[in-house]
Amino acid sequence: RSSAGAAAGVAAGAAGAAAGGVVRVLEAGIAELDDLPEPGTAQGGEVQTAGAPSDCGDDPSPDAEAEARKEARNRPFYDLVRSSMTIAAREANGLPGDDSSSFERWLRNFHSERDDEWYANNHTRVYNAFRPHWDEVVAGLIL
Repeated sequence: RSSAGAAAGVAAGAAGAAAGGVVRVLEAGIAELDDLPEPGTAQGGEVQTAGAPSDCGDDPSPDAEAEARKEARNRPFYDLVRSSMTIAAREANGLPGDDSSSFERWLRNFHSERDDEWYANNHTRVYNAFRPHWDEVVAGLIL
C-alpha cells in the first residue's frame, strides 16, 4: 500500500470516527426532543386550545404537523449523512443501482463506533434505511 493510500485510509477512518461522534450527539439530541411534550399540549397530553376549533377545513392535520417537526428535527442528521455519502461515492466513482462494495464500505465506516456483533445484527435495518439515500446521492452526482 502506498503512503498516499495509507494516508487516505487514515483520513477516511478519522472522518468516519468524527461522523460517528456527531451521529451520537445528534441521536442524543433527537432523543431529548422526543421526550418533550408536543407544542399545544399539557404535561398529561391533553390538547390546549385558545378558542373554538376552526371548521374551515384548512388546518393542517396533526399527523402532517408531527411529520414536519420530525423532518425539521432530523434535517442536520440527513445533511450529515448525505455529505458523508457524497464524499464516499465520489471517491468510489459509484453508479446508480450499483451494488458494489462502495456502499457497504461507507455503511460500515459510518457505523464504525458500533462493534461487529451490533453491526451484523442490525445490518438489514441500517442497509434498508440508508440505501435509498445512497442511491439518490449517487444519481445526483451523475446529473
